[in-house]
Amino acid sequence: MQPEPKDLSQEEINFLKDIFFVFDKGRDGDISCTEIKNLLAKFGFEHSLRDIDDMIREKDLDQDGRINFNEFYRIISRDTSSLERMMEAKQIFDLCDTNSDGKIDRGELKAYFQKIGIPLSEKEIDDMISVADGNRNGFVEFEEFVKLFQ
Repeated sequence: MQPEPKDLSQEEINFLKDIFFVFDKGRDGDISCTEIKNLLAKFGFEHSLRDIDDMIREKDLDQDGRINFNEFYRIISRDTSSLERMMEAKQIFDLCDTNSDGKIDRGELKAYFQKIGIPLSEKEIDDMISVADGNRNGFVEFEEFVKLFQ
């Protein structure tokens, strides 16, 4: 038996909307089941792919193979510990992303660590960016940041 969705705060709901719309590439109000599986895996939701398939099948109320925000909410709100970790990662990401452009560059990363009292060398900054920067664009986007945070 799967747990029932938890009541989330308005802050958590707004956060989920932000995450949902990052993956709603077509801006049509829904994302594919494949995208939702990738999203859940990226953000560390601790379920097997089979469990995710079962959740999606159960929550895809109109059985169209796509997940709208209300369906997404019902899936995510079952695992509040993962949601809390994701929100914590987002808060830290936002602190690093001082210009709010959705990515962290070398300077922002260095400034963040200096601010919290951990001065890093240029090589250490480069190494951190290199490890986190999955698409090799020289920046760390939120999805990449979350992988490091897990």
